[in-house]
Amino acid sequence: MNVKIRNLREQRKISQAEMGSLLNISQPQYQRKESGFADFNEEEFDILAEHFDVAKDELRDERVSQHNYKQKGGIAQVIYYIADKLVDEVKDLNSILKSELLDTREENKNLKLLIEELRKSNQK
Repeated sequence: MNVKIRNLREQRKISQAEMGSLLNISQPQYQRKESGFADFNEEEFDILAEHFDVAKDELRDERVSQHNYKQKGGIAQVIYYIADKLVDEVKDLNSILKSELLDTREENKNLKLLIEELRKSNQK
């Protein structure tokens, strides 16, 4: 996992999709690279270093990939990172669904009132 790049991205509130666009790759491709399942190439490191205004070597310092995970904390670190991201995604989706549910309930309440009014007017 590339902890340094992840932290820089999150501090600046940049999405993985935006980073992928910056590197001219898809969001899933970017996620694989940031998580250590694929490596950034030299050109991508150049772009990232310029974008974050840091030395290219500084971005590599905290790198954990499939090739060196034993020295840097293991695959568990990658799994925890992915799990954290999934939990964040579920929380975001839950929030959206909750908002939509409240909106739907309000609409249903208004429709019930309208139906009741129509029934009363038809009874007259």
